Amino acid sequence: MHTDKSLATVLAETKEELKVFVSTRLEMLNAELREKVRTWKRGIPFLLIAAVLVVTGWIALTFALIGLLHVAFIESVYSWFLAGLVVALFYLV
Repeated sequence: MHTDKSLATVLAETKEELKVFVSTRLEMLNAELREKVRTWKRGIPFLLIAAVLVVTGWIALTFALIGLLHVAFIESVYSWFLAGLVVALFYLV
């Protein structure tokens, strides 16, 4: 036995299936986004601490290089300035 559905019935069923499909996909997207936000909330403090440590290390390294070059220019009144200038030019290159 073969049942024929009217075009309106087929379109109505397709419309309902599309609504369910889109609704399901949106729920999945929201769940994934909530999970990602939860993960980032846990990781952000560690990233900030790491960034502070990297910047602090960079500043310490820069001062060490300037101090090392200061010794090379020790006879000049501008030894700190010249050492800082050399390091700055090195960074720019």
